[in-house]
Order: sequence, then structure tokens, then C-alpha cells
Amino acid sequence: MGENKKIVNGIFHVHTDNSTKDSALTIDRLIERCKELGVTAVTLTDHGVMTGIYEFLKKCKEAGIKGVPGVEAYVKGMGPVLSRVHMILVAKDAEGLKAINKAVSESYNPQNMEDGFPLMNIDILKKFMGPGSPGYGHVFATSACVAGPLAQILLNNMYVEKEVLKRIEKQKGYENPESPEYKILLKQQEDILQKLETLTAERDALNVLSKKAFFKKEKTVKALEGTDLYAQAKAELDAEILESKTATEKLAAVREEISKISKEKTRLNGLIKDSERDHEKWNVLQREIEELKGTLRPDDALFGDAKKLALQLSALFGAGNFYIELQYHGIDTEAKVMPKLVKLADELNLPVVAAKDVHTAT
Repeated sequence: MGENKKIVNGIFHVHTDNSTKDSALTIDRLIERCKELGVTAVTLTDHGVMTGIYEFLKKCKEAGIKGVPGVEAYVKGMGPVLSRVHMILVAKDAEGLKAINKAVSESYNPQNMEDGFPLMNIDILKKFMGPGSPGYGHVFATSACVAGPLAQILLNNMYVEKEVLKRIEKQKGYENPESPEYKILLKQQEDILQKLETLTAERDALNVLSKKAFFKKEKTVKALEGTDLYAQAKAELDAEILESKTATEKLAAVREEISKISKEKTRLNGLIKDSERDHEKWNVLQREIEELKGTLRPDDALFGDAKKLALQLSALFGAGNFYIELQYHGIDTEAKVMPKLVKLADELNLPVVAAKDVHTAT
């Protein structure tokens, strides 16, 4: 990589408060801090906007600092995990600045907006900066931070594993469909339904007995009074009357039991529905986990994909105009991806730029 190294006393990859919700650094404080540090050149790459560029260039010139205009663009269609990745675009000259401005403007077209973010894509990059365009060869591009296209590919498995763990953690808030508690509820529901079936049949039978009428039979028995058949007929009638009376008394108890069990059935049904709502959410997360696991790939395959994309981007911006950007802020993803990015630059003989993702003047 020796032939690709160029050391400049400057600051690269800087955000100001023009990057909405992204930086607390004003252009004035940026220039002031550059002067304090003896910086001779600084690049402004606000997220998705160019609104501060002309103020930045004017104040840099007044301070005797070389101001370099650029943008950290949101680009869709390049990351296997994130729907949008970051890419640094820096103007080499006025023609490059014009190309970046046009690309940023197009990213704000309604069809390119997503969740409030202005998005570029490979077609927009080709249209304004690719071969045959007025901006071709007039723009430097870098692979940006860990949210950049190359890092996203190389870190695919780490991101996938983190996403899987997030969903596993979220699943803990919902009941597993195979939980013993749910099976107990189903068994209790089954037992209650069987009890209700038995009690309902008993209630219906008792209801018939309790409403049994004896007027005609009493007249028939009365007519037998004084005969040898009377005693037996009277005994049978008394037994039936007693059975009906007993049925009436028992019917009240059975109805009370049915009411009690019906309430328990309603309670259980509610618990089961709550569980099944949980199961639905748990299953959705499980499907997402399985889909994510399906995107895990061998490291050498991911490295091959990153090489392929790096070559495409190098061809898009022109030889020597696409840089591998290296950052380290003590973040695990940066530590993991940096050696792979260095290897990528070595194998493809691509230039490298070291940067800090500047958001404050500290």
C-alpha cells in the first residue's frame, strides 16, 4: 500500500449541525478548532445535505484553511443488513461539487425518500459521477464508516448475530408456544369442557324429572282406592313424586355448579387467548430469527463479495478515486472490520484514507 499513502495535515469526515440530529459542531467552531490544531485542510461531509458547504468554504478561505466540500450520502441497495449504507463523496474541483450537488438534490425526490432520509442509489451515482457523466473523475469516494457498504458486507455475520440476539431477548417477553404452563391450561380447559358436558346432560335429565306432572296418575291411583292394587300403585306414585322433588332440589345444585364451572371456563379461555396472542408474536420473531440465520455466510464468501463491490465502486468513480476509509473510535465493529479493510486495500491496490467521524470540537 506504500504507493497509495499520502499524509496531509488535515481533517477528513466532519459533520456540523447542518447534519440534522447528528452533530453539535458549528462551522465557526470547526474553523476555530482547525486553527487551534494548526490544520491546513478540512473536509466537510454532512449527512445527506450540502446546505452548509458555501458558508464553510467562505470561512475556510478567510481563515487561510483549505476547505474541501463533500457529503456523507445515504445509499440504498448495497448493504445486506442495513437498508441504507453510508458513503463519503468529496469534490476534487468545481465540476465534482456540481455533480455531488445534483446527486444530493435527486436524493430528495419523493420516490427516493425513506423514513425521512434522502437516499441515493447506484443509478444516481452512475448518472452524476460514473463513466460518461460530467462528474466522472471529479469526485473522490470512500467506503465511509462501519455503516459503509464494504464494512456492512464484511460485518454481515456480526450484525446478523446481534439482530438474532435482539429477537431472542424480545422473545423472552412472550410465552413460548411449547411452554408447560400453556399445556396445563389446555388440559384444564379440556377437563372443564368434559365436566360441563356431563353436568349439562345431568341438568337436562333432572329438568325433565323436576317438571314431571302427576295429576292424571293421582286420579288413576285414587280410583284404585279400596282395591288390592291400590297399595302398590300408591307406593309407585309416592316414589315418583319423591324422585321429582329430589330432582328439583338437585337441579339447583347442578345449575350452580354449571355456573361456577362456566365462569372458570371463561377465565381459562381468556388466559389461553392471551397465551395465543403471545405465541403469535413469539412465532413472528422466531421466523425472523430463522430468516436471519439463513443469511449467515462464510467469512471468505463475504470477503469475496466486498472485493467485488470495491472493484465496482473503483470502476464507477475512476481509477484512484475510490478510497478504503479506516476509522477507530474504540468500537468493537471497527476493531473487527479494520484488518479486513486493510487486506482488501492491499489485495486490490486501492488507496486508503484514515479518518475520525467528527461531530464535536473536542
